[in-house]
Amino acid sequence: MDVTGDPVAMREAAARLRMRAERLASIAGTIGNQVSTMVYAGPGADRFRTATVGQNQRMLQVSARLHDLADSVMRSAAQVEDAQAQARAQARLDAQAAEQGLA
Repeated sequence: MDVTGDPVAMREAAARLRMRAERLASIAGTIGNQVSTMVYAGPGADRFRTATVGQNQRMLQVSARLHDLADSVMRSAAQVEDAQAQARAQARLDAQAAEQGLA
């Protein structure tokens, strides 16, 4: 049985997803800190702060989803790697059986 897939590339993709998730969370934190220290007052400032908080929450949610996706890709990479190892082991057993005339 031939098992296709590239676990190394999958792990690299997961690492890139994690980096992007962390970057997004960092940006959200920076924006949140900057907005919280602004000295604007009035209804416009309140609307701006409310909108910014909402956007930051969405960015953090996307960041969490990216982390979840990276975890899923890592689990899939391990599954592909295991399946490939099992296929190689079975191929060795089949080859040994063929050599012994048992196949």
